[in-house]
Amino acid sequence: MKVQPIYLGPFQIVKVIGDNAYELDLPSSVKKHRVINVKWLKPLRTRAAGKYPKELPRTSVERMIRANEVTAILGYDQARQVYYCQMQDVNP
Repeated sequence: MKVQPIYLGPFQIVKVIGDNAYELDLPSSVKKHRVINVKWLKPLRTRAAGKYPKELPRTSVERMIRANEVTAILGYDQARQVYYCQMQDVNP
């Protein structure tokens, strides 16, 4: 099974260190170095303004940060101990 890369952000670029490294303005909850190699970055592609402007949170840190955006609890899986939630401004 191949694991897909997980991207967080967007984050503001604070400083260009060289041709292949950028210093980013990371929140304190992200336990990574602020200087990142460009091979781990991807450009921000803004979505056209629409009904669902946001995407689902992909990491546990992002889920905790965005917990206040939960609008409804749709169900609970006891075996996996997982809640299924509807989030504000996210495609159901």
